[in-house]
Amino acid sequence: LLSWLHMAITLGSISAVLLGFAGAGAGDQAAPSRGERGAHMVGMLLLPVSIMFIGYALLTFRWRGKQIHLRVNGAFHDPVGPVVLGAILMLSLCSVFVIFLLEGVAIKL
Repeated sequence: LLSWLHMAITLGSISAVLLGFAGAGAGDQAAPSRGERGAHMVGMLLLPVSIMFIGYALLTFRWRGKQIHLRVNGAFHDPVGPVVLGAILMLSLCSVFVIFLLEGVAIKL
């Protein structure tokens, strides 16, 4: 549970920072730059993924608590949920890569 919530907090923080920086120049009347548009798209992409992680952690916590309360004998693990969340995270990170390739944002080292 805590590892899923930690991942959700990390993704949510990254997305909030990106959205904050993308809207930092909102007071200006100039059109947003390509980097700002890319940061906004990435922030909006990662925010729902973070919410999915939080929802999964909550549902798993409640399901396991119910199983313990009912004293059910058996496994308390979910073989499908982590695979689905991992695939969604991989898809979103690949999308972030594609967005930055299409936006042409240069990475300066």
